[in-house]
Parts: sequence; C-alpha cells; structure tokens
Amino acid sequence: MSFSVDVSDQKAHRVSSGASMGQHEQQVAAVVRRLKHAINIPIIAKLTPEGGRIAQVAKAAMDAGADGVSGVANRLGIPPIDVRKYKKAIYNLQGENTMGCMSGPWIRPLAMRDVFEMRKLLGPEPHINGTGGIASMSDAVQMMMCGADTIGVCTETMLRGFGFLEEWMTDLRQYMQDMGFTTAARCGICCCRRSSRRRS
Repeated sequence: MSFSVDVSDQKAHRVSSGASMGQHEQQVAAVVRRLKHAINIPIIAKLTPEGGRIAQVAKAAMDAGADGVSGVANRLGIPPIDVRKYKKAIYNLQGENTMGCMSGPWIRPLAMRDVFEMRKLLGPEPHINGTGGIASMSDAVQMMMCGADTIGVCTETMLRGFGFLEEWMTDLRQYMQDMGFTTAARCGICCCRRSSRRRS
C-alpha cells in the first residue's frame, strides 16, 4: 500500500496533512508506525520534495518500518497567468490564491535528484520507487541509474493510455541485451556511487 504525504495542502503552518506533514521526519515516522501496527501488508511512503529534506524524511520512514519510499510526480509552481484578466485568481484552492501542483516531463531532472539523494543517504538495500516526468524507456532507465528500484508513470499514461508500455518493454529488453544486463536491476548500478556534488 502506498500512502501519500506529498500532496500540497497549501497550509505551511499546519503539519497534520499533505506535504506540510511530509516535511517532518517525526510526523511521517509516526504515521508509518501506526500503519504497520494496523495492517499486515507492505507500505510505501510517497514523500514530498518541498522543504528540501526528502532524503532525511525517507530515512525516518524506513527506520520506522516502511517497506519502501517513493519520490513524487509533481512540484509546486505558478501556473500560466492570464495577463488580460490579471485580477482573476491564479489558482484558487480552499478560498484563496495558491500555487499549483505542476507535473510532466519538465520535472524529471528534479525527480531524479530526489531519488539520487534518497539512495545516497539510505544505501543500496531499501526499496525506492522513482516517479516524475518519465516519458520514455530512456527516462525510466535514467531514473533507475539514479537509484530507483521501480518506476512510476502518471502523466504519460493520462496523455497516451497504456499502449506505450509494450513498446517500452521491447526497447528495454533490446537495451539490456545491447548493454549485457541480465536483469533490469543491473541498469540501476547507481550513478551516485561514483559521483558527488561539486563544491564551489
């Protein structure tokens, strides 16, 4: 079961729900412990990048008993503004102007960063699901190379349905054969093991 603490509720001062709660290690860990006590199936914590601490929250979730963690397929941003109707609400939610949850291929570099940072802190064993902006087989492989064990695809399925999956799988098998990979997991020889942030 996947439970989400990634959806923005736009109430930065409130830590009881959504991405506001998802930025706090203790809150997420408490939810994980309660779920593990209540149900007997694997749980994956879908985490928010808001706050810049997704790796630390992921570790707290795993330490509390989560069976895996997942990145998120959206980012907060300002949607296009109608400059001729500028008095209209930018994005109205719960009776006030807010930011919108933006998704699609443009967020992929940020989503890959999320997975990269989680893998760097968690090490090689914990299960990480990578999602966000994946629109091709190559995108999926790149996400695995950043440390993802499994891949989530959302926007692409809404745009194209599920028909592309057969093509992706065919291309993935050919890629694995060309590269000498015997399993998809071999694609995930994590680039973070051999790279680090440059320091200015």
